[in-house]
Amino acid sequence: METVKSIIKTLGREPLATALGVGVKAVGAASVSGRFPANWYLIIKNLCGAADLKCPDALFSFKPVPDALQDKQGWGTP
Repeated sequence: METVKSIIKTLGREPLATALGVGVKAVGAASVSGRFPANWYLIIKNLCGAADLKCPDALFSFKPVPDALQDKQGWGTP
């Protein structure tokens, strides 16, 4: 499975930073934390798709859906 570090290594820090409109240090911070910021999702997913890399949603810092909302919407585990 791909990790944040492996994706960054494959895509390259500088090209990734340019595509995201952030500094190379921000990409480095994601590498250290092991999570991409949620607002990078569409760009990272598209870049990974173009490079034929798997990019699990778990690599992003999405906020979890509260249990109460999961139950109301039927979003709980099957």
